[in-house]
Amino acid sequence: MDGHRMFELATELATAKSRGDVPSALRLLHRDMVLETPAFGTTARGTAENERTLTRFFAAFPDYDVELHGHASTADTLVCWGTARMTMTGDRFGVVPNGRRAEVPVFIEFAFQDDLIARERFCFDLSTLCAQSGVSTDAVRRRIFGSAPSDGAGELETTHLFDLVVDLKPPLDLGRTPTGRRVLFGAAGGSFEGPGLRGEVLAEGGDLATFRSGGVMTLDVRLVLRTDDGALLGMTYGGRFVTPPGLRAELADPATRHRVDPARYYFRTNPLFETGTERYAWLNDVVCVGSGHLVEGGIAYRVARVV
Repeated sequence: MDGHRMFELATELATAKSRGDVPSALRLLHRDMVLETPAFGTTARGTAENERTLTRFFAAFPDYDVELHGHASTADTLVCWGTARMTMTGDRFGVVPNGRRAEVPVFIEFAFQDDLIARERFCFDLSTLCAQSGVSTDAVRRRIFGSAPSDGAGELETTHLFDLVVDLKPPLDLGRTPTGRRVLFGAAGGSFEGPGLRGEVLAEGGDLATFRSGGVMTLDVRLVLRTDDGALLGMTYGGRFVTPPGLRAELADPATRHRVDPARYYFRTNPLFETGTERYAWLNDVVCVGSGHLVEGGIAYRVARVV
């Protein structure tokens, strides 16, 4: 079979799969078809198994679409590369996805027999799909491949939510109150970006921090985020910023504090979210953790969702 015909069949299969059209896809497959998906650890052999595999896949990813960007061939093999777009739904993988559509690079190898597709090896990075879907790659892998029993009960797993930078206004020192020295660090703006979640920090809210003895600052933060598609998210978090005695002068100096290695201090937070926007309603029910560090003119956090 020549390369043109091979690519024609691969394109027809991609079109059928992008429509979720299992019967049309099966008409292009040899009766001894072998479909391998290493990311999911699956191999389907024969028409019946391929039908079950495709049906199950489209139930989990109902808006699946694949676009082929290029191809190369030998006398009996075709390789294609492109981009697949899909939204993870349901609980097939034992996790709750964020409802965002993921976009992942794919590499597909085909073999042919009797003018039909006899083998397909469909490769993509599972961690990229999981990150954009807001789920733990480790949890999905355990559901797919299984794992040895663990001695630890209730172990916490996290997945990256976004990186956040908050620009700060000049601090307002309220002085020493009955609860300690209180300082307001107002938000002047900023940005956040993560897999399927990005936008800006509005110049509203801030941190009404309390300074305790021993170099400990307790956080009480209220922020408003606006996503790139216009949704408003309320973000609140407490936390602790603990500084050793030898660093306090450096960290108090705006000219030097952002140069201090974050490994030399302890800066951790516990973000929660609130929104009335339906497409981000999943944020109302998650708990997050954040690791902070100082940057020039503000603070930055790497925020992870506890799964």
